[in-house]
Amino acid sequence: MADLVVNSSTNEQILDITGQIQDELENRHHSGSGALAVNLLHTTAGLTMADLDPGTDQDFLDFLRAITPDIQWRHPHDPSHTPSHLLSSLIGTTLTIPFAGGRLQLGTWQRIILVELDGPRERRIAVAGLGS
Repeated sequence: MADLVVNSSTNEQILDITGQIQDELENRHHSGSGALAVNLLHTTAGLTMADLDPGTDQDFLDFLRAITPDIQWRHPHDPSHTPSHLLSSLIGTTLTIPFAGGRLQLGTWQRIILVELDGPRERRIAVAGLGS
């Protein structure tokens, strides 16, 4: 298992981490087949797959803002970042990605993205190989 570190630079941001996950596969899991378990070790960011055509990152963030109501939050520790916790839960923080021949098995337009919801921050991602 390995930890990757990703640094965001703004409060809300879409970060394409596909290359870093592929590099991790090549560096540690070689050419066999199996799956990678990818787990974001935080509760105010998300991990998912998306198409990242130009502007799609901003569309994604605009959508998240649109579904977040402007209400009084009851979270005892800094209520201002309650939406970040809730959106993280909706997006998810774990992916399982198959690989074969040393390559991630992704669709043509699929990119692995970290969705920063409470940055800028240093984010850690645990990556573990499953299978042969």
